[in-house]
Amino acid sequence: YTELVRLIRFFTVKKHHRFGVGKALMKGIEQQLSTKKAELIWLNARTNAVPFYEALHYTAHGEGFAIAGIGLHYCYFKRLNHD
Repeated sequence: YTELVRLIRFFTVKKHHRFGVGKALMKGIEQQLSTKKAELIWLNARTNAVPFYEALHYTAHGEGFAIAGIGLHYCYFKRLNHD
C-alpha cells in the first residue's frame, strides 16, 4: 500500500519566478506530507516547469500529453523519505 498524493493546479505567478518561492513551497509541502506518511507525490508539469521539478528530484513518467486550452504537460513523481 502506498499513500499517493497528487498536486493539482500548482504554480507560482511568473513575477515571483527565480526568487525561491516555488522551491520553498514544494519543500514545505514535501515535509508536511512526509510527516503524514505520504510515500509518493505526483503532478502534471507544463514544459516550462520541467527543469524546476527535475532540480527538485522529481522523475518524469511516460510521454508528454496535451491538456486542452493549457498546452503540453508531463507527468512527474517523487518518492518521499521518512527519516
